[in-house]
Amino acid sequence: MQRREGADTIRRKGRVIELLPSAMYRVELEDMTRVLAHVGARRSKDFLRLLPGDLVDVELSPLDPRRGRVIGRRRENNGAEPRN
Repeated sequence: MQRREGADTIRRKGRVIELLPSAMYRVELEDMTRVLAHVGARRSKDFLRLLPGDLVDVELSPLDPRRGRVIGRRRENNGAEPRN
């Protein structure tokens, strides 16, 4: 059975505030709620490196909105060179 992409998920923007063991991250969403998130399978294959302060897109589960999946890192427009 194939999973429908984005059918039941909620997408939010947030900022990584803490790195946790086992490739988990504490992310603060735009509405100031904090969720526990991991990097999605497609992103971990691309080796998405996250540090505190990075802006990210998060998919939240409708069953447990306190947990999510990081689906991408957002670019900041501050003129700095992008880091890999």
